[in-house]
Amino acid sequence: MKNIEDLADKIFLAVKSYVNSALRAAHEQTATDFQTKFSSIPTPRDGADGPRGSPGQDGKHGSPGKDGTPGRDGKDGASGLRGEPGPEGKPGKDGSPGVSVRGPQGDRGDNGASGKDGAHGRDGKDGAGGKDGAVGPPGKEGAVGASGKDGAHGRDGKDGAPGPAGKDGAQGPIGVSGARGDKGDRGDSGVIGKSGAPGANGESGVDGRDGRDGKDGPPGRDALQIDVLPAIDMSRSYARGTYASHGGGLIRSLRLTDPVVDSLELAGWQVVIEGVQRIDVEAIDHRNFVVRSLLTSGKRGEVKISLPVMLYRGVWADIEFERGDTVTWDGSLWHCETPTRSKPGIVAKDWKLCTKRGNNGKDGNNGRDGINGKDGANGRDLTQMNFDGKKY
Repeated sequence: MKNIEDLADKIFLAVKSYVNSALRAAHEQTATDFQTKFSSIPTPRDGADGPRGSPGQDGKHGSPGKDGTPGRDGKDGASGLRGEPGPEGKPGKDGSPGVSVRGPQGDRGDNGASGKDGAHGRDGKDGAGGKDGAVGPPGKEGAVGASGKDGAHGRDGKDGAPGPAGKDGAQGPIGVSGARGDKGDRGDSGVIGKSGAPGANGESGVDGRDGRDGKDGPPGRDALQIDVLPAIDMSRSYARGTYASHGGGLIRSLRLTDPVVDSLELAGWQVVIEGVQRIDVEAIDHRNFVVRSLLTSGKRGEVKISLPVMLYRGVWADIEFERGDTVTWDGSLWHCETPTRSKPGIVAKDWKLCTKRGNNGKDGNNGRDGINGKDGANGRDLTQMNFDGKKY
C-alpha cells in the first residue's frame, strides 16, 4: 500500500510538471502575440477641430429670490444748525387757540440688506456639434471660467409709515393776529418712526455672461507611451482608454467604467489578451484527474486526464480491466495493454507478461527422526469383556 501511495504522489507531481510546462509555453506565446498586436497599434493623430456650434438661446429668468431680512433701524441724523433769529415781530393780538402741529418727518432710514440672488436661469440649448476629430486620450480639465457679473439690484421698498406725532407745546395766550413774521428757527426733529415692512423684491437681474472657455489640455500621448496599470480596483471607475493587467491577461476600458460586479464586459472593459487567472487540479483516484481553468474574461474550462499508471488489481477475475492494470494469473504477473475482459495469455495484444512464474524448487533432504511419543494407556483384559466391550 505504501508503494502505491508513493507511486500516486509521483504521478501527481508528473501531472503538475506537465501542466506547468504547457502553461509556460502558452504564456510565452500569449506574450509574443501581445507584443505583435501592441506594435501594430497606429500612432494617433490630432484631428482637426470641428466648426463652432451656434450660441444657445438665453435661458428664462429665474424665479424671484426670497425676501431679505428687515434692515436695522437707522441711527438718528445729526441735528441741523440753528438758523439766525429773525427780527422780533410786533406783538399781535391774541389769536385763536393754537392747533397741534405735527413735527417734520424724520430722516429716512438706511436701506435694508439686499435680498438673495434669484435662482440661475436654465442653460440655453447646445449648438449643433461639429464632426468629431480622431479621439485622443482625455486632456486635463481646463481652469474654471470667471463668474458672470451680478444682476442689477431690485427696486427699493416703499417708505415706512410716518412716526408718531410729537407732544403738543404749551398753549400760548391768544393774541391779535399780527403780520406774518419772518421764518422762525427750525424746530427739533421729531422721533424717528419705525421702519416700514420690507418692500417686495424687484425683478431678477439679467444673467451674467458666460465665463471664458478653459485652456486646451495637453496633447495626447503616443500609443507607445501608454502606461499599463499593474492591477485594477474592482470597486472604482476608470477613464476611457485605460490599460491594465488583470487575471493573467491585458484589458482596456472602452468608456468610463463601472465597478466590476458580474463581468468585465458589462462594466465597460475589453479583454485585449486572454490569460489564465487560476488552474486547479483535482485527483479523482490514483489514475484520473480533472484540470479546471479560469481565464481573464471569466470563462471557465475543464479537462479530464487519465494516466495509464500501473495499479495492482489482485488475482485475475472476469471483470473489466483498463490499460495499466496488473494482475496475478497462473503464478505470473501480467500488465494490461488495452481495455479488456480476457484472460492473460489468451489474446496476445491484451496482456503483456511482466514477471514469469518461477520453476519448482528441488526436493529437500530427508528430515531427522522425530522424538518417541508417550506410552499409550493400558489395554483391557479381553477375557472380562463381551463383544460390545462391557464386562461380564
